[in-house]
Amino acid sequence: MTHAEAAALTFQFAAIRSMLSGIQFLYSDERELQSAIVTVLQEAGEPVATEVRHGLQGLHRFDIVVRERIVLECKVGGALSDALRQIDRYLSLDIVDGLLLCGPQVWKAAPSACEELARRHGKPVAFIPVTRAAF
Repeated sequence: MTHAEAAALTFQFAAIRSMLSGIQFLYSDERELQSAIVTVLQEAGEPVATEVRHGLQGLHRFDIVVRERIVLECKVGGALSDALRQIDRYLSLDIVDGLLLCGPQVWKAAPSACEELARRHGKPVAFIPVTRAAF
């Protein structure tokens, strides 16, 4: 990746992160959360793909891909350790340039874990705590 490409990626990653931070999403399950996030991104004019499969027999399934190479993985519950193993696998792939983990606010260790993955893989990784809007 050239210096200009790296700078563009950093800018795009920060813009997407900023766009999604602090929003209260209305959802009852992971699919609805993904749909709400996609709506926000599309309304902002971001090129978005969902349920993107990669690898032999679709081994990897990315929830959301923005600008073809930034992956958003959405979780509404479960163990943080499971989510971290999954995104660690994704970050090892050449087609992933950066990753945003959108998950429950109760995952207090997620920001520091994402920073560690970013250092290990040399790619931007961040946690966006998801806030659920009241129905």
